[in-house]
Amino acid sequence: MASLRATQGSTAEARPLTFMPQKHSPEAAAHYVLTIFKQRPSSLDLAAAKLTSVFGLGRGSSQDSRAVAMSQALFSSDLLREPLGELAAHLLKGKWSGYTVGAPPRWNSTIRLAKGFMENDTYAGDQCAIPDGSNVESYYARMLVRTSRRLKSPDFSCEGLEWLRDASLEDQWWILFFAVSYL
Repeated sequence: MASLRATQGSTAEARPLTFMPQKHSPEAAAHYVLTIFKQRPSSLDLAAAKLTSVFGLGRGSSQDSRAVAMSQALFSSDLLREPLGELAAHLLKGKWSGYTVGAPPRWNSTIRLAKGFMENDTYAGDQCAIPDGSNVESYYARMLVRTSRRLKSPDFSCEGLEWLRDASLEDQWWILFFAVSYL
């Protein structure tokens, strides 16, 4: 758990912002993300604001300007561009109409795979190590490993994402998993 300084709405009064993803109910988080997706927010910024609570930025964080800015930074950074391109090319095959590959990925299965992939550099390299036809969790696990390693790399500019870079690995994975699930 990290404590950050944040502002509530337009007031200048600062209050601590507790960063603590609530990972006890991945099914509820997945349902919430799908609900936001079905609402079709008018902009990615609005969607990012709605996702702040899933990311662990606190109850009512969608009204907190600092929390919203943190969530928006994730969606506007280059961090997700490459993994999304890989998912589109190898998993979705260019079909962006929801989960065209079957059921959405499951958190627990994906994390088990990602932990195994962390021990095998083949899955974190630039060459696609996931064979065509693999399940969606394999692609998400590879994305989590590659993206978290990129986030920690000194070569990656993580401006606005320091909060994510400094998070525990599993908290990073939680946020990345649900960010990509929304997209």
